[in-house]
Amino acid sequence: MATTDISKIKTGDNGEVKERNEMASAPTRFRSLLPHEPLPDDDDDSGYIHIQGALLPKVLTDESSIGGTSQSTDKVVAIDNDDDDHAFDVKEHLWQALRQGYYTHEGDNKKWPHTVVSVHVDPKCSTKARLVYESSRAARDMVHLLRHCKISPADLMRKNDDTEQQKWSTRPLQATQLTTTPLPSMDLGWPRSNPPKFRRLLPTPEGDDAFELEEQRKKTRFVFITGLAERNDDGEDATISKTLSNPPSAVLDAIRTIITTFDSTGTGVEIFLPSTKKMAPGTNLPRYCYVGMRCNDDAQRLIVALQGQQVDWNLGPNDQTDSATSVRSGKLFLDYADVTQRSYKHFSGNTTNVNGIVAERGEPSKPECTSTTDHVTVPGLLLVQDFVSPAEEEVAMAVLTGPTAPWAPQQTTPSSGHIRRRVQHYGYVFDYETSNVLRDRTASPSAACPPMPSLPILETNHNIEAYISKTVEELRGWETLAGLIERTRYTNFSSIASTPSVSEGELPPDAGSIGHTSQNDVMESNDIGIECQEDSKASSIESSLIFPMLNQMTVNEYMSGQGIGSHTDTHSAFGDGLISISLNGGVVMEFRHAASGVRKLVYLAPRSLLLLSGPARYEWEHMIVSRRTDTVNGTVLPRKLRVSLTLRTAISDEDNPKPLDRIETCHFPPRWNTLNLKNSISTLDGEDGENLESTQNVGSLRGDTLISELVTPDTEKMNVHAVYDAIATQWHHTRGKRGVLWPGATQFLQNLPPASIVADVGCGDGKYFPAIWEAGSYVIGTDISRPLLETSVGSCGIKDSSTASTVPHNRQIDPIKAGWNDRPAVAVADCMNVPLRTGSCDAAICIAVMHHLSTVARRVRCLSELARIVRVGGTINVQAWALEQEDGSRRKFAGTDVFVPFNAQPRYLDKVAASLSKKKKQNIVNPPRVPSNDDKQPVVTNGEQDGKGVAEMYSDAYEGAEFDERKGLVVFKRYCHLYREGEMNTLVSQVKNVELVESGYETGNHFVILKVVAPAGEE
Repeated sequence: MATTDISKIKTGDNGEVKERNEMASAPTRFRSLLPHEPLPDDDDDSGYIHIQGALLPKVLTDESSIGGTSQSTDKVVAIDNDDDDHAFDVKEHLWQALRQGYYTHEGDNKKWPHTVVSVHVDPKCSTKARLVYESSRAARDMVHLLRHCKISPADLMRKNDDTEQQKWSTRPLQATQLTTTPLPSMDLGWPRSNPPKFRRLLPTPEGDDAFELEEQRKKTRFVFITGLAERNDDGEDATISKTLSNPPSAVLDAIRTIITTFDSTGTGVEIFLPSTKKMAPGTNLPRYCYVGMRCNDDAQRLIVALQGQQVDWNLGPNDQTDSATSVRSGKLFLDYADVTQRSYKHFSGNTTNVNGIVAERGEPSKPECTSTTDHVTVPGLLLVQDFVSPAEEEVAMAVLTGPTAPWAPQQTTPSSGHIRRRVQHYGYVFDYETSNVLRDRTASPSAACPPMPSLPILETNHNIEAYISKTVEELRGWETLAGLIERTRYTNFSSIASTPSVSEGELPPDAGSIGHTSQNDVMESNDIGIECQEDSKASSIESSLIFPMLNQMTVNEYMSGQGIGSHTDTHSAFGDGLISISLNGGVVMEFRHAASGVRKLVYLAPRSLLLLSGPARYEWEHMIVSRRTDTVNGTVLPRKLRVSLTLRTAISDEDNPKPLDRIETCHFPPRWNTLNLKNSISTLDGEDGENLESTQNVGSLRGDTLISELVTPDTEKMNVHAVYDAIATQWHHTRGKRGVLWPGATQFLQNLPPASIVADVGCGDGKYFPAIWEAGSYVIGTDISRPLLETSVGSCGIKDSSTASTVPHNRQIDPIKAGWNDRPAVAVADCMNVPLRTGSCDAAICIAVMHHLSTVARRVRCLSELARIVRVGGTINVQAWALEQEDGSRRKFAGTDVFVPFNAQPRYLDKVAASLSKKKKQNIVNPPRVPSNDDKQPVVTNGEQDGKGVAEMYSDAYEGAEFDERKGLVVFKRYCHLYREGEMNTLVSQVKNVELVESGYETGNHFVILKVVAPAGEE
């Protein structure tokens, strides 16, 4: 191979090296191979290395006389670089040193792993050389060795010194791998050796537009991957010892081997490893990395195929053994990512990224500010701030979004599309397909919506505000909601409109008058109630903005980013006066004049009331734009969950606008079924309503006592059973590791006689098993969740063993009981029908189970089953969450029946939904199979979800699950019933064969201790 003139090699931008070979018609262009790039596929199948350093030796000479005195000292004189003979000597020395196969490292002679093919040295610049090897992989290995061992010219040349008069430099050589492959364009590859800064495509705390994020996910080619290193039960990396001897290139190759199977371009993929500070401790295997695919389709296929999977990393032979090393990954978690704008703006000629976002931009784009329409007035629009107090809002939100909320069946629009937001209808159903009210409530099951909540008959002559305050204090949400409706009906909005008062910085008064509601604005608020009907106040109503016949309410749930199209409420369906109360979140509503197109932006703050009457009701359309943020007077406000209460007066028809009858009930919670409807109407007609009252006393959450308590309600199936099946692994990993036991339950177990047989009904992961075994008793555990029961096997630590330090002290048992730990007596069973013989147990515990039962009948049934399986004289301990919580407790509840969120980490979940559309799935004939030895793979369900975040993909695999995209968590909602003081005692009184021994309150829980006094079935 001909020698190249190194003096004509120039180092350019981005590490690109250009070589102009005077003997060739076309110059050979070299550039540095970037760390994240795949190995090049050069045309000649050769590998190239550029080394730089003091390749010329220095000559040792004697200086015989200094200052007239003879001395024997060494003087180092550099060889003349212009001497071609010396340059030739450098090339020969390099050639011999590399061809002989040995180098010196730490005083030992070691063998080169690869043999050089040729050496090129420039006679005019002997500090640089290019080495050629048989392949790119060989060149990469040599670069790693030269850098890792800090090979210096002295290490290379020492064995070839022919004379002691030459001294080689001990400064390490600089080594860079070269390639002849052209640098890819920015949309296909990152062009700098320094890796960029990445960000996952998640909403920021300031709020991002949901559609912008979705579009970025559909364009980005970058993917974030974590879980590369498997962790054991202690959270430590289990693969550390296996990767200590493997070079970083082996880790890159292992990751690239798996990822490349998803590369449809054939050009390889980019792997961006974190710094060594972010590696798993003591290992070359990182916990996460970023991957650059060549197109978005490949990125989506990668996320879908590897989400939640475990793979084997083939690291090849290491320095300690010639056998291949293979390690297991953890459960992989993948998400969309992109390069930050700060990284992009380093390029003067590349100011936009692949998503078309300008790097050198100023402030991020914002929605149009409300201040731009300050000059516009909407006649008939009135906005009342703080119509609802924060305490009233909290209690009302608890029931409107809680387990007892009667969500309507999914409804369609005229275009046959389904409305995305959830809605509740009260009084009368508004049909979105016909844009009309279903006036005949008996025409179909879908028309039999719940009645409007109303005040109890005994409260109608009392002060409304006092009644609301009392219900808020007692956390009775439906009663609070009924009070808010009554407040709305009899508020004189004309008095508010005539006295405008607006604080600085709030909405301008030309959007109607804005003020605060006081009791003086409520018509005769001191003694107003349901008895204040339209007949008695006819003259006042005609001249006032009062709407006592509000008979229809629609509750809309707007998630962050959701909106509603431009419309006016149907004229033939509703009379004048449309009222909307905003709870929990605010939003900007846009008004557009139908004839002129003039626009007005109005911010509906949380707890505010919006009234549209006259022109605002009939001449102006209103809408909510779908986005994640709003801009109010220059301030960007992120949206969050918003619940609106839309109150209207349904009329018979437009020609005869007579209000329909008010359909109401004071029995809660209201239900979407004909049985509850019949009882509600009969109560209003003055007939006997005691039957419904007695129904509520036995507490059917479904409002249907004809269904047996043995039939599990949907609320428990979806929000208890399914949730614990999904979160079982994380539940055990977090709760089990903490070893938190309720003190009263532990003391109860320790006081049992030795050799007692204890039934742990609802045992979960068996956290009370060690306490029972250590007390000298035997336990039989049952639970409805099989995944939770599976975590109870082998969950205890054995004292004085290697496992003892990995579990809390209260979950350790004596070695003699190790067999019980390996094979505990457990069974999958419902607490409604425990599979144990009557009187077969000496005691029973039921901890944290009763608050997951949704009806009074089922709670009584559970207590009866406990009393059945325990012998006469045996004792029972039952504990459940209390509504009353101590100051400083993380548990704060706004009602008795609530959803308690559980934030699940995706790495603990076993199911994930796919994110490929049908069109893209048709283009994938045979997606590559991911190598894995794990037979228990996560279930992948299909779905049309292009551009969705990974947390949303996981949540889509679980019915009822939501997602926190910013935190990357899947949110499950657990149903819980919070017990008031004395409520459990009332339940116990309905079980005939037990007596109450003790009851009380302990650390946020109510408990009862019972004694069985008679066999089951006997009083």
